[in-house]
Amino acid sequence: PSSIVDLRQVSFNRNLFLSILGVAILSAILLPDFFSKGYQNFISPLQQNKVSLISTDANSVKSQLATSVEINSIKLEYNYPAYTQLQPKTVAISDGSIQALPGTEVIIEAQSTVPLISAEMEINGKDKFSLNIENKKYLLGSLLTRDSGFYKFQVKVENYPSEILPQKYPIKLDKDEPPRIVLFLMNPKPVYKKTDKVQFFYETRDDFGIQKIELSYRVNGSPYRKLLKKVRSEDKEIKNNYNWSLNGPHFKPGDEVQYFLEAFDNDNVLGPNVGQSETYTFSIFDTRKETEDLLSLQDELIENLIILLADNLVENKSIKNQTAPNKKLIRRFFALNIDRLINIIGLAERIRERAEPLESFSPAYINFFTNMAKGLQTIRREQIAIINQLQESPPGQTVPISFSFHPVAPLTNKLITELEKDILFLVKITNRQKMDQALNLERELEKLTESLRDKFEKIKNQKAPIIHSELKKQIDKIEQTFRQMMEQLSLQTKGLPDEFLNPESLKQLNLDNFQASLEKIKKMIDQGDIQAAMEELEKMTQDLQSLANQLDQSEDAMDDLMDMETMEKIDDSLEDLGKLEKSQEDLLEKTTKLNKKLRKAQLEKFENQLSKFFEDLKKDVNAAQKNLDETTSLLKENPDMNNHVELLEKQAHLNSKIHKLNQETVDSALKPNLPEKFNEVRKTREQISNVT
Repeated sequence: PSSIVDLRQVSFNRNLFLSILGVAILSAILLPDFFSKGYQNFISPLQQNKVSLISTDANSVKSQLATSVEINSIKLEYNYPAYTQLQPKTVAISDGSIQALPGTEVIIEAQSTVPLISAEMEINGKDKFSLNIENKKYLLGSLLTRDSGFYKFQVKVENYPSEILPQKYPIKLDKDEPPRIVLFLMNPKPVYKKTDKVQFFYETRDDFGIQKIELSYRVNGSPYRKLLKKVRSEDKEIKNNYNWSLNGPHFKPGDEVQYFLEAFDNDNVLGPNVGQSETYTFSIFDTRKETEDLLSLQDELIENLIILLADNLVENKSIKNQTAPNKKLIRRFFALNIDRLINIIGLAERIRERAEPLESFSPAYINFFTNMAKGLQTIRREQIAIINQLQESPPGQTVPISFSFHPVAPLTNKLITELEKDILFLVKITNRQKMDQALNLERELEKLTESLRDKFEKIKNQKAPIIHSELKKQIDKIEQTFRQMMEQLSLQTKGLPDEFLNPESLKQLNLDNFQASLEKIKKMIDQGDIQAAMEELEKMTQDLQSLANQLDQSEDAMDDLMDMETMEKIDDSLEDLGKLEKSQEDLLEKTTKLNKKLRKAQLEKFENQLSKFFEDLKKDVNAAQKNLDETTSLLKENPDMNNHVELLEKQAHLNSKIHKLNQETVDSALKPNLPEKFNEVRKTREQISNVT
């Protein structure tokens, strides 16, 4: 049959059908919602086509509206904030851009090209303000400038939906600059006393007026403010001065202060703008700290004086033991003294300059350092003079020993005496000052302890609440004061004898035990056991009272108090000085005898040399006289010499005659005998020629 009927197309269709059927069955098994969703998707495109057609029509309407409506003839009127005192400003022809200070009211007038039903302004895409419409085309509205950005118009045309026009109109805010203020100090100092006043002049100006001026300062980091001037009028420029008294509750000795001025303008929109001056710093004078610094300088001065005294005693003895002076050794010794005296004199002058402003230091104390510096300066100049004298001596020149050696001993003794006197007095006043420091700290500690006891009594009697922070703060102050007192006493007791200050008192009141007692009191306060805290404070007070009694006894005996180590050194120095003085007297006697012998030998040698000189001179004179006599005799006996003398005399006679004839010839110039005179002159010249 296949040869009669062609079955290839039928086979192809059958295979295609079976393939599609297999795919359908497989889809139904794997995707059960395939046919139902497919039907919905087949129908939905019709609906979407309808919606898209409607939206396309609406967008086309809006685009037609946006392109047909235009806003033009914009007019802006600026009403500035009242604090600026600026007059209103009108921009009749504007592009709609707004530029003004914050808080400015801007009235906008505009015209639409299409009649409108309503209109609004949209600010920065958020806030909207309604606009009044007159004759369906003229727009009127206002806005208050707050932020930079832009605004747009939103309009509604009859039979059209409301539409925001695409054009943006910028809004720019001008900045109200802060006031400018300058501070000029009239008495600038790095350190002020608590009774001083900081005097300054200030000048400030602002574009729109100043509201007030304040002084801002920090005391050890804590901020404070002070109103200097409240401006009631609308002043734009202020110049004034101010005296700032430091005698207030915020200032204490040793405080570090930073300060500057601030000027506030009248901006009531965003708040006052603040201008700040340059910042200055100073500290409050602390008498206690300054006294401690002076005591440290005095200790350093004492140490330098003792070292210089010891070196002079040793070197002076070495120089005096020399049979003949060593100029090189003397120059080196005095040069070392001169360098050390520069440092010592500088320390004395520094102490005097720093002590002069302090009322606690008496005029006698100031005069002591003044006189010390002057005395040592005089000795230094004398030593420089001796060094110059030794350097000016030519090398190899014979100089009597007493000329170069004798001034050294008295000058060295003068320096030693001056140093001993200065050390004795300086050690005495330094110990006195240290004791006064310790006594002041003890009195302050006593006041703090008494104040803490009073607070405990009030808490115990329920007259005051327990404020842990205040109690702990007072205990910390007591501990700090006690630490300072113990440090001062530890320095003081290094050179004190036991009869003035009992060391056992210091052992009983060591810092660790005292801190342990204070820690116990803190714990008892935290636990609310005020009675136990009072008992512990009472024990500590008794120990402090024992120490106070010892200090009072020491104060009564301070007039006779002296550093024992220093006294021993000075006693040894005095003993050595006595021995050196005796040795110097012996050496001076030997030197005097040797000097006499040297002078006698020099005189004899000089007389012998002088006698020999005159003898040699006499011989030379006699020989010269003899030579002169022989020459004279020889000249007289020589005929040629005699003939030469005669010719010279004749020549001189003829020259005199020619001179006379010349004069007569001149005188007879107008007389008839003139030719005769010329002939005589010619003949005389011929005679001279013959003689020559």
